[in-house]
Amino acid sequence: ATQHFNRFKTSLIAAVIIAGFSSQTISGSYLYLGYPKLKSFNALDIPYVAVIALVCGFSGALFGQTLISLSRIKNRFFTSARSLLFFSLTCGFIFSLCAIFIDHSFLGSGKEQIMTLLFSDQNVSWYETLIRFFSPILTYLAGGAGGIFAPSLAAGGTIGEFLGQLFQTDYSNLFVLLGMIAFLSGVTRAPFTSFILVLEMTDRHSAILPMMLVALLASTVARIVHPK
Repeated sequence: ATQHFNRFKTSLIAAVIIAGFSSQTISGSYLYLGYPKLKSFNALDIPYVAVIALVCGFSGALFGQTLISLSRIKNRFFTSARSLLFFSLTCGFIFSLCAIFIDHSFLGSGKEQIMTLLFSDQNVSWYETLIRFFSPILTYLAGGAGGIFAPSLAAGGTIGEFLGQLFQTDYSNLFVLLGMIAFLSGVTRAPFTSFILVLEMTDRHSAILPMMLVALLASTVARIVHPK
């Protein structure tokens, strides 16, 4: 089994290298989220990092556990094709009502909202954070192709921005990035992967220390919520 895994790992790394070389040859070098301007961070601001890790790590863990619990309920009570169709249509109807009567900014993967939060002074409301949390759950349960990764980043970034507004600091952009890392760490329990992904999307090496710290703390909080 170990030898098989090692052979698979080598093939996987080779595939990643080939894919990266191909994409850069076709599209050129680019960053997924651009180059947000961040103010310098110092040790006195570590309590902010701890709060973001606590809130977003807990939210990410709750997000994952909610997905698991509701998926089990769905698989238990909605077994026939007709009942599954009814369930999916109901989820879509609720999702549409939220988009029409509350806010349509949460539609899509969340990249546009993240870009708005990183490169503008737009604030978010408390209900936007709730919608960003629950809308991926609806699309996931309905069988939509929304995925978990990008919506998790959007949910965490929105929560981070909201916390920045509460703290009234100048670290709004950084809070968005830290919220993304903490929420994803809470969902995946993979802190190293989470902070590396966001770091590579923005190339903000000046904030690597708070990024690593928030990932570690958020993962710890998530494991306290649930060990798996």
